[in-house]
Amino acid sequence: MNANYLIGIDLGTSNTAVSYAKITENDEKPEFKIFEIPQIVRPGEILSRPLLPSFIYFPDENEKNRGNFSLPWKEDETFIVGEYARKRSSEMPARVISSAKSWLCNNHVKRDDKILPWDSDQVSEKFSPVRAQAEILNHIKNAWNHKFSDDDDNNSFIEQNITVTIPASFDAVARELTLKACNLCGIKNLTLMEEPQAAFYSWLLSNEETWRKQIKKDESVLVCDIGGGTSDFTLIRVFETDGNLELERTAVGNHLLVGGDNMDLSISYLINSKISATGKKLDKWQLRSLVNKARDAKEELLSDKTKEKYEISVLSRGMKLISGTIKSEVLSSELDQIVKNGFFPQCSLEEKPVNNRKTGLMEAGLNYESDPAITRHLAEFVSNFASNFFPSYILFNGGVMKSKELRNHITQTVSSWNESNEIKELENNNSDISVALGACYYSFIKLSGGIRIKSGLNKTYYIEVSSSMPAIPGIPAPTKALCVAPFGMEEGSLIKIEGKKYMLTLGEDVSFNLFESSMGKDDKAGETIEDFSNKLEKLTEIETFLNGNKGEMVPVVLETHVTEIGTLEFYCVSVEDSRKWKLEFNLRQQSN
Repeated sequence: MNANYLIGIDLGTSNTAVSYAKITENDEKPEFKIFEIPQIVRPGEILSRPLLPSFIYFPDENEKNRGNFSLPWKEDETFIVGEYARKRSSEMPARVISSAKSWLCNNHVKRDDKILPWDSDQVSEKFSPVRAQAEILNHIKNAWNHKFSDDDDNNSFIEQNITVTIPASFDAVARELTLKACNLCGIKNLTLMEEPQAAFYSWLLSNEETWRKQIKKDESVLVCDIGGGTSDFTLIRVFETDGNLELERTAVGNHLLVGGDNMDLSISYLINSKISATGKKLDKWQLRSLVNKARDAKEELLSDKTKEKYEISVLSRGMKLISGTIKSEVLSSELDQIVKNGFFPQCSLEEKPVNNRKTGLMEAGLNYESDPAITRHLAEFVSNFASNFFPSYILFNGGVMKSKELRNHITQTVSSWNESNEIKELENNNSDISVALGACYYSFIKLSGGIRIKSGLNKTYYIEVSSSMPAIPGIPAPTKALCVAPFGMEEGSLIKIEGKKYMLTLGEDVSFNLFESSMGKDDKAGETIEDFSNKLEKLTEIETFLNGNKGEMVPVVLETHVTEIGTLEFYCVSVEDSRKWKLEFNLRQQSN
């Protein structure tokens, strides 16, 4: 079957948005639309909205018996995705999965295991982070098919050209897990795309005729994407080839688990301190409920500066039944203080993020950044990567960035780092939907041609190899890191490191430590680093069972593929015959 539509999906931490366009004859530019997603907003009521909150709620049997939770494509939902799930997260947090996307990069848990809702014993079945992402996509698939595919199988969701966005900072394992979630949903024609690039493509869509007049040769754009779970920084450079302007993604920041979720937590601490001052104490689940109510307060007060306060109500609990409510409030002035001073303080370019962790033990869960000051992380990114191309422009994205006052505050901070180059803001009026629009527009450009951002791998990857030397009692053989996939390696490309042969043991399980670096942009495939302990970050193990006679040693070379989708594959290739062994990611939790 042939695809009839292009679809762009912003699979967000807090909200998911979908854009689509009808494929036209002769590759004429189509109209890019936002898919209004049907979802349960309260029992018995379904509304279509441009955003699908990325929440999954498991109602108990009593609630299911009292209310109607059927959808047009399915009766008697065992779990609910969307607006009603978001609402219930404030009241029943132990029965709600939120921020599932952030768990995909957490190598301290088994990301394929059923661990969500985290630390909850109130649901009969839990989901893995991969399954949670897949179910959000399944909701979109079913909603799409309900609207479009009744009269034409070519309109079926899984048959369309689909681009799903991911954080630019997602490592190879998180990308692989996102691909797995898409596969569980049945998507066939898939592209993975970095969110900051998608936001920039959305800006290009809005400025098709004028962007070359706005941005000049040798200038660069800092894309600052502050989402619900992560902060993502990307630098896009403008250069000239044969008289034509071209675009290149030259730098990507580290994966920073700091964003809107951290702000919600900070606001909840403020509210809890007010409640504690009245002599009342909240239990664990009331505190989790308070975080979700803090999110509502943040979104309301940041989007409407005419409001001076937001009132909070928390369910109080008696011995058996809910017995009233506990009330408090958040002032707009208090929110500004928390957000500006706590998360976006003025700082110099030389300042670095502070490690505030003092305790040796920490509860398992999401591994948030110890320093919540996003501007200090941004200063580190700019000082590391943008010194040669200090940004001339900044493009903001993410729900937190709706506040013009906050955008001006950050722009002034970045401008203070280089007095000779005042940074200007590029206008983004669609921060909720720009990533989805940009992803769909990118699909159109791939199909019909147009300006594309040169990018490739966002990090450099290395495999640990042992040195060949005589054994010494009590001393392990030294190891070195071999670069197997350099920064910028393009989708659809292959590298075979033929100049270096290694001996591979057959007939047993073997594993290799995989490392990554955001700083190794100049390392080339085949180069080795002797002392890498403080230079590279361990990502995971890659492993396989090697068929053959047990103990047989085979000389091999290493081969790396970057797929068209943008995921990594590693192979050991025999130099004696045609045998090849694929090395798989090990998704068990890491001990480091």
